[in-house]
Amino acid sequence: MSNPNGNIQTLKPYESKWRSGKTQTIRVPVALAEQILVVARQMDAGKSLVTQDESSSSLRILKAKIEAKEPGYRANSASKLISVLKLILDKL
Repeated sequence: MSNPNGNIQTLKPYESKWRSGKTQTIRVPVALAEQILVVARQMDAGKSLVTQDESSSSLRILKAKIEAKEPGYRANSASKLISVLKLILDKL
């Protein structure tokens, strides 16, 4: 960046476009670079990477397991149910 006036006080500090903090240079395949940047920008903006269809599908599967009273999904055996719910919520 050139400063035609030569005055350091007129220079503006660089402001990163990333909200998540410091950045670094990484090597990725050229064919995937744009897609990786799209995903990184979504994550940086706090957006979920899981689509509504994916989360709805996961919840339907979970509901079916509960209704079928599969082991680990019964009322008195909530540990497996809780772990699956945590996984689903982490994806949202």
